[in-house]
Amino acid sequence: MLLHGLLVEHRTDFDVVVLVTPEISPAERALFMQAGAIVTEVEKFTIPNPDWPAYNDVATKLHVWTLLQYSRIVYLDSDIVVCSQPDTILDACPVGSSFCAVLDQGQNGEREGFCNTGVFVVQPNMSVFQELNANKSAMADLRYADQDWLNQIYSNYTHLDDRFNEASALRFDNKMRQCRVGTTVFMHGKFWELGERFPKWEEEAGFEFPWKQAFREVKVPISLGNFVESAVVKEVA
Repeated sequence: MLLHGLLVEHRTDFDVVVLVTPEISPAERALFMQAGAIVTEVEKFTIPNPDWPAYNDVATKLHVWTLLQYSRIVYLDSDIVVCSQPDTILDACPVGSSFCAVLDQGQNGEREGFCNTGVFVVQPNMSVFQELNANKSAMADLRYADQDWLNQIYSNYTHLDDRFNEASALRFDNKMRQCRVGTTVFMHGKFWELGERFPKWEEEAGFEFPWKQAFREVKVPISLGNFVESAVVKEVA
């Protein structure tokens, strides 16, 4: 809901599709629909015996490959903060590119060219989804499950500028300063992990972090333990 609120605030011109698994309640779904999002139910993408059980939530993002009614999809993890006009990523990803993403700054010293799949642009393709689904067992042995597998499939992906997925080692409040002035488009920010640091860093930054208003507007609690992901999507012309 918070991610959707920021997409609306920054005026995306395209559909916002929220993928939900069956355990997301009708009340929670209604919040997204009332805000203008398209709610699409998908089954959880279950990886057999993963090293990290949450991979079964995270890998459910792979259902974006099945949304064949769209020519291209901008996928966003639910921990992404939208800082400026989100549709600019479609201009940065050349039409015809099958997969566009940002280099994973935390992994590049270890695995050169490794991309982060918290933000990406993709062309839906049922054959790719079937390949992903057929290799569920292999993902269980990978360090980052779906992210590792996508890096194998799209090893020649189109590199996007860091501003489309800012995930540097800068302290959170410093990244928020970049976000505020619009030099960043999308920022990875697990704000629910800040704990006691949140008010202190916000005070030091000298401005209200952008999701605070969205927090105030949420009338029904969102189950962060359940799977909710969002994607900005571009319709077929």
